[in-house]
Amino acid sequence: EFRRVLFRSRIADIDEVTVYRTVELHLTDDLVRSVKGRIESGEPVWACFFSPSAVEAFKKKFGPAAIRVAAIGETTAAAARERGFELALIASQARGVTLAAELIEKIRDEER
Repeated sequence: EFRRVLFRSRIADIDEVTVYRTVELHLTDDLVRSVKGRIESGEPVWACFFSPSAVEAFKKKFGPAAIRVAAIGETTAAAARERGFELALIASQARGVTLAAELIEKIRDEER
């Protein structure tokens, strides 16, 4: 739509260049079984999501799992909530290092 509107306006020449594309990765059957086994065992399992598309791919592969969910920011957290996940942690800053540090702190606090 954006491209079409610009093209029709004749305000600029347009070259479409794809610089980013989200591609769902293939997971081996062994890995899928292993993750599902951990989830079903009842042991604490965390999933850390860095994008809404990762939330979608996880749900597609593993279903509505009973896991602890951490999200890098509010947009990703909203996507997780919309897909039925409960958030246990949302990073205070949308940075991977912040999410990692806050997750470590949360896990340590819960172990005390």
